Amino acid sequence: MRELNLKEIISYAKKIEFESFGFYKNAAEMVSDKSVKDILEQLASDETGHYNRLRSLEEEESISKDNLEKSLQMDSDLLELLVNSDKIEPGFTGEEVLNIALKREINTAKAYEMFLTFTSLNQVAIEIFEQLRLQELGHITKIENRLKKV
Repeated sequence: MRELNLKEIISYAKKIEFESFGFYKNAAEMVSDKSVKDILEQLASDETGHYNRLRSLEEEESISKDNLEKSLQMDSDLLELLVNSDKIEPGFTGEEVLNIALKREINTAKAYEMFLTFTSLNQVAIEIFEQLRLQELGHITKIENRLKKV
C-alpha cells in the first residue's frame, strides 16, 4: 500500500493515459493488419482525450486545495502493473498485440475502479473517474470483439 493524494492520483492517471497513447501509436506502426492498425490508432486517439480530461480535472475549480492534498491508501502493486505492460516487438502478430492491449485496458479499468472506492474524493473527480472507467470497459469490449475475429 502507498499513500497518495488526489493531485498525485490525477498525475498518475495522466501518466497511464500518456503511456497508453505511446503504446498504441507504437503498436499501430508495427502491425501490418489494417483492421488491427485502425483499432490501435483509435485507441491512441481515445487515450489523448482521456489525458486531456484528466488535465482539466487538475484545473477544476470545484476541487479545493484540501481535497487535492488529502492522502489516500492505494495498492501500489496494481499501479506498477498499469505502466509496465508487456513490450511489443517487431514481428508480433495483430493477435499478440491485441492481447497485450487487452491486459493494459483491463488493468487501467481496475485502476479507475480503485480510484472510485475513495468516497472522500470530490464528486467531479468521481464522475470523471467513472466516465474513464466506462470508456476503458468499452476499449476492452472493442479489443475482445476484434480478437474473436482472429
